[in-house]
Amino acid sequence: ELPKATDAVASALDLMNDCKEGESVEMIVADVQDAFWLMPNTREERKFMATMVKQLIIIFNRTAQGGRNASLSFCTFIALAARCAQSLFYVGFGSNTRSAFDLLLQVYVDDPWAVLKGTRQHRHFSTATLMAAWMIMGLPMAFHKATRGLKLNWIDAALILDAKNSQVKAEIAEDKMAEIKYRLRSSWKQTSLVANVSGRM
Repeated sequence: ELPKATDAVASALDLMNDCKEGESVEMIVADVQDAFWLMPNTREERKFMATMVKQLIIIFNRTAQGGRNASLSFCTFIALAARCAQSLFYVGFGSNTRSAFDLLLQVYVDDPWAVLKGTRQHRHFSTATLMAAWMIMGLPMAFHKATRGLKLNWIDAALILDAKNSQVKAEIAEDKMAEIKYRLRSSWKQTSLVANVSGRM
């Protein structure tokens, strides 16, 4: 099952609860670049990975984005990769802690999101460890689009951490809300977009 923004909220609240004196939390988002193209297919599958341009038949030897099974293939791989990456941040349960990790990871297809806790130096180390883990597993990260901080967008949601008050706010991102309003004005049939976005919250 794909994560929702509410899963990110729950993860952030857990780590806020676990912060000790001198520690804080922050989030990071770094997309996987050209995710589906990373997955090779077998010779037997290639008859399903073809398209025609004019009179030329093109056969893909990678899973093409938009292909029926491309997302399933990649999601199977990224689920395993995410579990491997998550295991690097195990610290064990302490008294009154909600999580056994100092970084909690959620991955929506090719959009990994993480919340991390610790001192500033430890958070830098955790961020570097996570990025190194992705790259060791062969995942090229879109660092030019990466975001880190107390406020960021992930899967159409704007997430805001208020560590002082132990609060997390999730709302529809401004650009997505503008798109919803535009589409609803242009056609009453665009309610599927609202359902799509609300399904991720």
